[in-house]
Amino acid sequence: MERWIFYRKSRSTLNMLHPLFIRPQFFIDLIDNDELFTQTKNFIIKFDDIWEEIFILVDDDNESLKKEYENIIKKYSQEFPPIKTIIEKFLSLLQYKNVKIKTNKKGFNVNNILKTLKENDVRHVVEFPNYFENPFINLKKIGAEIYLIDIDHDTALDKICSISRFGKKIILNDAMIPYNVTNLNNIKNIDSISNNPNDFKYSQKATFDILVNSLNKIIYNIYKTNFFKDELEIFICTTINPGKINHIKKSLKDNIQIEAWNDLGSYISKSIKNSIQKLPSEIKIKILIKDHYLRKVNYDDPKKDVYQRSIFSFDLDTCLQVRKGLDIFEEKSKNKLRNESSYYLKMMITESEKRTSMQILSHADYKAEKVH
Repeated sequence: MERWIFYRKSRSTLNMLHPLFIRPQFFIDLIDNDELFTQTKNFIIKFDDIWEEIFILVDDDNESLKKEYENIIKKYSQEFPPIKTIIEKFLSLLQYKNVKIKTNKKGFNVNNILKTLKENDVRHVVEFPNYFENPFINLKKIGAEIYLIDIDHDTALDKICSISRFGKKIILNDAMIPYNVTNLNNIKNIDSISNNPNDFKYSQKATFDILVNSLNKIIYNIYKTNFFKDELEIFICTTINPGKINHIKKSLKDNIQIEAWNDLGSYISKSIKNSIQKLPSEIKIKILIKDHYLRKVNYDDPKKDVYQRSIFSFDLDTCLQVRKGLDIFEEKSKNKLRNESSYYLKMMITESEKRTSMQILSHADYKAEKVH
């Protein structure tokens, strides 16, 4: 595991998904503090349009903070009606993104939650009123393309782990994986298929090495930074495009070749498993090989393939575009990232953006086209 060690950053960078930690006393304080009240109101207004996309509400596994917030509403809302509106705005995240953290401490102490976050290397927690003194979220940069040539290795890992650390079902989605873990893109008949990099051309072997390094590093760090390791499932999801292998289908001549053709999905799955076999066995990983095109329900439905490469937390509805693919960690480059200007990370904010990546789970499992 030396090559895929878990990196701890020496400096801070911004998250893609921001934990919200609010001490109950803060809500009480703003009742008689006009400045705090105005700052809180302006914060809500500023981020209202993307509220449920970039924030996740933090509590313990007994929902202690939620209970405290509700008690404050009961006690103070008649005296100060706006407090109910403000608290309910934060509690609205319970419908979208929230996390209940096990603090392993007896009894409720609000500091235990924050301490647990920090012990797990979670930085840039949105905590009031501290945030008002250091408003580190740049609204203009949310959803912007972050090019790999402009950041460092640890920053890229941090941004990936910021969307996965509170999730329990993480999907790595890249339709190009079959053509990088095998020589499928460079063969004329099924007999020549191989997942041995020694059989690859020089350029493909280089891509193979980058992808394998990237998959192992991404998965290992997602696991190590996750708060729910026992429940965490990581899925590697990819597709086989019939247009890329139609010439192989036409070359089939005998039953042995047909059998290998019918077993192509399984072969790709085994090849992916081979590429990550050095990862710790306790990490639960599943391989999903899907049809490249979403099957139409009606004749005039739009043609939908899988174009976006991404990492997404399915249960938190949070998605990070990884362009041009998951092969982003290149050990030989200066910053240990893919040294190409077309590679970037991007937080997907709108429903239509997220749907382009998450729809892969709606695709049917891959089955080789029948040979007539």
